Amino acid sequence: MSLHRGAACIDCHRRKVRCDGATPACGRCVAGGHAEDCEYTCGESQSRVKTRVKTLEDNIARLEAKIACLERKKARATLSQPLQDIQIPGRGGAQYSPTRTGFHPALPELPYPSLPQDWTERPILPLEIARILVDIFAPHAFNHGFFLHGPRFLVKMFPSDGSPSSLPLSLISVVYLWGIHLSSHQPWIAHEETFLNRAFVQLLKSQHPNQIVANIQAEVLLSNYLLRSGNFSSAMHRLNSALSQSVACGLHRPGSRSTGANFVLPPPSDGLELGERIDAFWTIVLFHKSWVAALQWPSRISTVLDDMIYVPFPLDMSAYESGKLTFNDLSSPTLKQFLDDPQDEGVVSTLALSVQSAYMFERACYIGVEWKSVLGITEEAIQFLVFDSRLSDFIRTLPTIETYPERFRHAWIATNSIVQAAVIQLHGSVDTSESQSRCLQAAEKIVSMIQTIPPELEHVNPILGTMWFIASRALISALHRLGKAEVTEDTVLHTANIKLSLKTLLETMTTYSIKCALIYSRLGHTQELCRQHGIQLA
Repeated sequence: MSLHRGAACIDCHRRKVRCDGATPACGRCVAGGHAEDCEYTCGESQSRVKTRVKTLEDNIARLEAKIACLERKKARATLSQPLQDIQIPGRGGAQYSPTRTGFHPALPELPYPSLPQDWTERPILPLEIARILVDIFAPHAFNHGFFLHGPRFLVKMFPSDGSPSSLPLSLISVVYLWGIHLSSHQPWIAHEETFLNRAFVQLLKSQHPNQIVANIQAEVLLSNYLLRSGNFSSAMHRLNSALSQSVACGLHRPGSRSTGANFVLPPPSDGLELGERIDAFWTIVLFHKSWVAALQWPSRISTVLDDMIYVPFPLDMSAYESGKLTFNDLSSPTLKQFLDDPQDEGVVSTLALSVQSAYMFERACYIGVEWKSVLGITEEAIQFLVFDSRLSDFIRTLPTIETYPERFRHAWIATNSIVQAAVIQLHGSVDTSESQSRCLQAAEKIVSMIQTIPPELEHVNPILGTMWFIASRALISALHRLGKAEVTEDTVLHTANIKLSLKTLLETMTTYSIKCALIYSRLGHTQELCRQHGIQLA
């Protein structure tokens, strides 16, 4: 049975390929292995927009209901150049130098104080302890999704007149949680679960529209904490909650009257507030696209979202501080415009490049893996080649690590590892010598980036665990092919070099798996693949 002539499901319409209109699922979606996600619209532009908004809301509501049920069962069972230096009295007269990463305190090492006996009854911890927790969290803030303006956050967190913080308790509680988690102080770490439960409670209570951006910040930080801890389902629940809130208030299309938003935020008070809203939305998109693809979770939400985004890519915080912001009206969705217009390479902010790399990774997974069964179709083959060329062009435009400020080099490693993993995901399903060579080269580049990680760095972005696993898989495939080849001096040397790279990846994952459940799980997958292929690295 087919629909009326000219009908196309959402996926085929979005990808501009021919759709046979079959119901309940078209032939392309069936061949791609996701027939259950095949959906049709009525064909009218305005109705299609409404359908996509409704689809997004329905998907989020369904996921939240399912995961909230699981959480209840579990409970029953158990930043740019500094705007200015801000002097905040406290531990040793700390001098905070706010940066694009949020803030960058440089404080002397002092003994940790004890938590007061009634600390569990206090929503706000004593000032000395609160400052220490912020100090611990600060160097890692940007890598775990902190997007607020650092100086303004500190002023609100620690008002100079001694008045209570104006930040919502949801955000304060999550910052406390991260500080406890990242500290090495066992008397505090022993209470980490209590801090986690407190963060959950405060997020449920903090629903005031005036605090929407701060609440989104809390959701993003908590989501990344849960990912790091290995609680993937709850992490995606929190991330979907952040996404739902951002769409509900129109952050995906600022200044437009046709956002489909449930309520409209008041105009931003200045360039910094506008910048925080832009960064808030793109940070959600960054993590949503990174993790949905990395964890191989099918998501119609991400696909629907692409056609809804009309917000400009984020700028450096210095641009927001200047207040001189000019944004052109976008004639097409931001991500589509980025993909279709390779000449538009003007955005080079750290967050923008991270978002763009995550989008390329997601598209590579979609084209190279989900649709591999139909790559023989001419239209699909053309799409593959066009995207491959666009991905290569994008990689060539990425700045070198030497051009990054030292505090951003961790983000450089993650961004460049993600795009090289995108090459592997795209070409891993193509059985040609050229694609196999591209996969191996990309894996070797990921390994080479490990050498740029400072040896004293204790915590890395958990997404790197998945990128390292993807690289390991490519190296193991190359070893498997070499094992079938004729033994020559070249093949022996090549095998030794690949084994050395694989050993480097395993050692790196072992090092960082100690404090990250996600990397630990990826290490286990890699070790299992080595066992299956009889690879010995000793």
